[in-house]
Amino acid sequence: MIELVNPRLHEMATAGAAYGYWILFIIPAFFAFFGEKRTVKNSEPYSLKFDGLWWLFFLIVSLFIGFRVQVGGDWGSYLRYYEFISSAPLSENFSILDDPSYLLLNWLSGYFGLGILAVNFICALIFTLGLFIFCRSLPRPFLALTAAIPYMVIVVAAGYSRQAVALGLIMIGLVAISRERNFLFYVMVIFAATFHKTALIMLAISVLVTGKNKFLTFSIAAIIFYLAFSTFLSEGYGDLIEYYYQESYESSGALIRILMLTLPSGLFLFFADRFEFSRTLNSLWKWISIASLGLLILLFIIDASTAIDRIGLYLLPIQLLVFSYLPDIFSKRGDNNKIIILLIISYYVLVLYVWLYFATHAYMWRPYRNALFEII
Repeated sequence: MIELVNPRLHEMATAGAAYGYWILFIIPAFFAFFGEKRTVKNSEPYSLKFDGLWWLFFLIVSLFIGFRVQVGGDWGSYLRYYEFISSAPLSENFSILDDPSYLLLNWLSGYFGLGILAVNFICALIFTLGLFIFCRSLPRPFLALTAAIPYMVIVVAAGYSRQAVALGLIMIGLVAISRERNFLFYVMVIFAATFHKTALIMLAISVLVTGKNKFLTFSIAAIIFYLAFSTFLSEGYGDLIEYYYQESYESSGALIRILMLTLPSGLFLFFADRFEFSRTLNSLWKWISIASLGLLILLFIIDASTAIDRIGLYLLPIQLLVFSYLPDIFSKRGDNNKIIILLIISYYVLVLYVWLYFATHAYMWRPYRNALFEII
């Protein structure tokens, strides 16, 4: 069994304990700076296929997230959950109202004696697949991956397994809806909700995005939302409200994280025409940008920072999209794009530095430990 470590030991971790995070950031940043923009013919979508280098990165990121030991704000909670679920027959604990996919994953891991690391690794594989598919849908995928490392990968994926899986599935859904495969988007959202119920909020995107038949789009989204709500939340939404709202649970750093969403969202809304997106794609990211700015307003008028913060996680892909396009939409001749790329990388260096050394709960991520390096 993996035992919990006294938080004070984490707090005493030296700067060297963060080297693993910096290495994970620097490698894609190197390729982002020296790489070139991808090209396509006849305005076709960017290929989602992985080459050998991307498969190597996929494995590295998945192992980094999945085989972490005593890392992340919810490590203790997930460990206790695993021990509880794996110690009893499935029939005693299974409930479709209780994030059923994550519950089943824990039970199967316990049944086969694989431990919490197997649960984390499978969650890491799903998240990383979603992240990489999303990055590969962009003109500068390594720049998008660089932007994802400091918060989306290190904080979210290496800290909150359930919502990381949901976010990974949502990113696959966003790629699908951007290519007008709306049904796949619905499937991904529903699947994501079986890991974390808050993912259902993304169904609203399908209503707002312009389609060929607005009435049909709205009707399908309304039916799916009703069925999903009845299945997953009809008896469980009270607990969510109590935890996220009535308890007035404060999410430390929520304002900073929402502000990180408003920067790319504002850039997209002001310069949407420069992205030269299709009507559907433009509408998709316009509404995501508006939602991001709306969360900032809600943060000041509603006493529910944790709920707002958790919803904001599903809007994080706006950062990857905008910063992947930014060097070229402001420097079409290519004479200044290296400067813009360097500024973007520098911005995320600052994000990672501030979080690692000044964030209130960063001690829960330090020192970074990986089970692969602790096998004797």
